[in-house]
Amino acid sequence: MNKLIIDLGSNTTKTLLIKELNGDFEILKQNIYKNRLLTQIDNNYEFSTEAVSSTINLLNLILNDSDNKNACVLLIATKAFRLAVNRDQTADSIKQHTGLTLKILSAEEEADYTYKAITSQLDLHQKKIMTVNIGGGSTEIVFSENDTIQKKFSFNIGSLFLKQNYPDYRISASDISKLLKSILMPLKEYSADFCIVSGGISTSLVKCISQNQNYDFYSFDNYKIQKESLSLILHDFLNFNHAKYSPFLSATHHDLLIYGIFILSEIMGIMNIDSFTNSEKGLAFAFINLLHN
Repeated sequence: MNKLIIDLGSNTTKTLLIKELNGDFEILKQNIYKNRLLTQIDNNYEFSTEAVSSTINLLNLILNDSDNKNACVLLIATKAFRLAVNRDQTADSIKQHTGLTLKILSAEEEADYTYKAITSQLDLHQKKIMTVNIGGGSTEIVFSENDTIQKKFSFNIGSLFLKQNYPDYRISASDISKLLKSILMPLKEYSADFCIVSGGISTSLVKCISQNQNYDFYSFDNYKIQKESLSLILHDFLNFNHAKYSPFLSATHHDLLIYGIFILSEIMGIMNIDSFTNSEKGLAFAFINLLHN
């Protein structure tokens, strides 16, 4: 049976459709939709009526896709739903209008599952690993040694969060740096031999550096990114020389990449690392493995 995982993120909704094959699975289809749920939470920390309605409409659109018919569906949500005080009412409305039961991940669960997804096919014997997932509303970082988790962080900062609070990143660059440094400084107590980063920001960086407009899971996965490349793109954005990257950026991340680079730059500076490896195995992959097993 085909299985469909739908991830309601703070910035995007991602879908992953797989087919089971003799004890393994094949990726059939991946889609990404811009929703910006984090921006649709009002001053009372409630999803607006429009946000609930648009989310239900999007889910029905996904379910009515002919490729997704008869698939076993799992629906998960992260930071935006954790933040919204009317999350339970919203989940009930989703259930009523789509038939789907929503699983809202805690910050700790999101860190756990993201780590499992990123490391699912890696040999971690005698290795100290740092995994990073930059989302729209939060950033999850996990340190492990010999595939045993040593420490988990879920920081309430993400690319969309920074854009909301610092819309003019050129004027606010120093303030953004100070904020991130103060929040991320606890990382300094830990070390890692390898850093692996997942999420739309990391994927966007691969597209810009490789100058590849077309997404390809297999060529993007395990792509190594040097700190110098990150610094160059940051410099270009701050000095109005960023138009050349536009052809490689999707509508979901074209205005968020710079904020993700701020976060990654601070992490790399604090950890004193020169490079990281991109992983295309996002949060949904952990649930595919769980469904598979």
